[in-house]
Amino acid sequence: MAGTITSCGVIADVGLSIAGRAQETISGGQFVKVMSGAGITATTSTMTDKIEFALADAAGDIPLAIGMAINNATSGNDVTVQLEGIVRATAGGAMSPGTRVSVPVGTDATAVDDAAAVGSGIGWGLTAAGSGEYVLVKLGKS
Repeated sequence: MAGTITSCGVIADVGLSIAGRAQETISGGQFVKVMSGAGITATTSTMTDKIEFALADAAGDIPLAIGMAINNATSGNDVTVQLEGIVRATAGGAMSPGTRVSVPVGTDATAVDDAAAVGSGIGWGLTAAGSGEYVLVKLGKS
């Protein structure tokens, strides 16, 4: 998936992704958190049935955001989440390259902002952008 645009307009580059089940309606390009993870057993044939994702859109979700959905999914259906790699997001404020970014509250889990104010980040900004403009983000907690 090197630098491709998915069917819902998400630009994602090669990285680590995982499939799971949407706990609510999630649009490609929204940041998500893990809601549950049942124990993996010897009879488990797919991770999709074991991991559920929800939007990372509330104040307590900032440190829980783990990645960006790369497809649209309604509740109970499969969603793929980019955990590491490069994605396109919307800047919630002025961004500089190299800035640690987080998901700000009140943006429907679609924007990133400077993580300095919250102390937790989902990745690093790679490009400069003004508020509302696109910014490339390298996803990863470290």
